[in-house]
Amino acid sequence: MNRFQFVADHQQRYGVKRLCEVIGVSRSSYYYYWRSAAEARIAREAADAALAGRIRAVHAPHDGVAEIRGRDLDTTLWSTAAT
Repeated sequence: MNRFQFVADHQQRYGVKRLCEVIGVSRSSYYYYWRSAAEARIAREAADAALAGRIRAVHAPHDGVAEIRGRDLDTTLWSTAAT
């Protein structure tokens, strides 16, 4: 995690101004990073949501058991993703 991501993750609790002062980055640099990383952040959030859906789909019919009758969860997860 970089310093800017740390500020983004904790800004609700401590505020951007205070976090930037403590960490030693300028607020303008933080906001520049935040705007420039918006597309990547949106894509990452969408990918995370899709992966979470696939994981739920694999676990749902098997009561959340990670190993399904000798088949590895990873194999099941990615074969589900291919369909």
